Amino acid sequence: MGQPPRVSILLPCLNARQFLDARIESLLAQTFSSWEAIILDSHSTDGSWEVFKSIASTDSRFRLYQLPQDDFTAALNRGRT
Repeated sequence: MGQPPRVSILLPCLNARQFLDARIESLLAQTFSSWEAIILDSHSTDGSWEVFKSIASTDSRFRLYQLPQDDFTAALNRGRT
């Protein structure tokens, strides 16, 4: 069993599909590889969730969670646990 990631990146999302390609490309281009992306999606209806599921199927550093449509702070607090 490997060591846990040294960096956790929280990505709250609600219908932000138009911005996801740039976000994901930026993460994947990092030279530092000991990271995880914790996706906190609030039941997006614009295809965001499907994009995240696709990338997570090939990269285990992406952890996906769907949360009720709460405010931004609630999503971040959920990501800390």
